[in-house]
Amino acid sequence: MDSVIERKFGRIDNITSSAVKAPIDILSLSNGARSGLTGFIAGLSRTTVVANVTINNLLPGRS
Repeated sequence: MDSVIERKFGRIDNITSSAVKAPIDILSLSNGARSGLTGFIAGLSRTTVVANVTINNLLPGRS
């Protein structure tokens, strides 16, 4: 992460799960971990934007 900030350019993609938006009943701990990670990355992306570093959360699911 430090190297992309030093270069003043970077793109980071965080791939998680659609369970962040629609939690799955039997995956309680996993749902919590994914939601926490997604929230952390969303907050981090707001601080890296000044260094031209974009971080995206991708939430793939069934189509």
